[in-house]
Amino acid sequence: MDKKENTKILIVCFSNLRSVPYISSYTNILDNNNLKYDVVYWRRYNIEEKIFCNKLFAYNVFQNDEINKLIKLKNMFGYANYVKKLIKQKNYNKIIILSTLPGVLLENYLVKFKKHEYILDIRDHSYEHIKWYYFKVKKLMKNAALNVISSLGFKYFLPNANTILCHNCSTGLTMKDSVSLHKDKIIISFIGQVRYAQKYMNFLESIKNNEKIVFRFYGFGEDLEYLQQYQKSKGISNIEFYGAYKPEEKKKIIEETDIIFNVYGNDLHVKYAVSNKYYDALVYQKPIIVSKGTTMEKITQGFSYCVTQDKFDCEDLIQWYENLNHENIKRLCASKLNKVKDDMDIFTKRVEKFLQV
Repeated sequence: MDKKENTKILIVCFSNLRSVPYISSYTNILDNNNLKYDVVYWRRYNIEEKIFCNKLFAYNVFQNDEINKLIKLKNMFGYANYVKKLIKQKNYNKIIILSTLPGVLLENYLVKFKKHEYILDIRDHSYEHIKWYYFKVKKLMKNAALNVISSLGFKYFLPNANTILCHNCSTGLTMKDSVSLHKDKIIISFIGQVRYAQKYMNFLESIKNNEKIVFRFYGFGEDLEYLQQYQKSKGISNIEFYGAYKPEEKKKIIEETDIIFNVYGNDLHVKYAVSNKYYDALVYQKPIIVSKGTTMEKITQGFSYCVTQDKFDCEDLIQWYENLNHENIKRLCASKLNKVKDDMDIFTKRVEKFLQV
């Protein structure tokens, strides 16, 4: 019998599929190798999901962020039981776990019955600072066929184990032509889910009504209304809101941007992460503003400006931008982009080896 016929693949997602765009890192490999695969996800929000897989399974328990903690726990264990039952019924032998939370919930079963039959994909810090959770993750990583991380910074909080890198990039990895469009004004753009506003309020306060700077927000999020009220109450003329955008509009948005804004502070859950905006900056050769004391600061040296939550000097930013050597930035971004491509080639080969193709 063909190996493909013996391979039963399941991708495990802990939320709506729209919240896990990096699932495409695996589905692209599976599709390119003509492998059938199933996907199971927690349908927390009542939205329809589309994905071109063999079978799509949903744990249909809707849950908003304000729900009681005890009900949250009940739902989490309900999800874990649903997935475990599915794995047993379908006898999956190649399982891809997206994030540590579902892995920890299934840890006893995976370690006992699916040793070396699963990939553990880690995209952020969750509860590794809690001792029992850390040891659960340690057992998961020890018994996984492959441990995948999206940032080398994660090694600071994860147990010591072999890992490979899968970059969290939704942008294509081909460099785009980029020109500095604005001579009289510097366009700074926040592109994506609007949140963590308290981490950059001093920045906005410093640039308000500065004739040389325009700050644009593209996207929706939990802090959007707060920021709109702030802009209106202060009578700020150089902060603009453009709302949600379609994926195909992102290219034009970045092209019309002088500096990409990527400030989220340096709390534990964001300190070691690599943002999607890093790859946008590489592809379009754009300078980027980042938070001090983060992995993003380390990997963007040479084309980034670092800020803290406490203080910010607007005139210093303007001078920094005006003194940038855009040819040097282009060469640096090209070099880093080639490294990303090499890492992704290694990732693809290792996943294909796991899938035995």
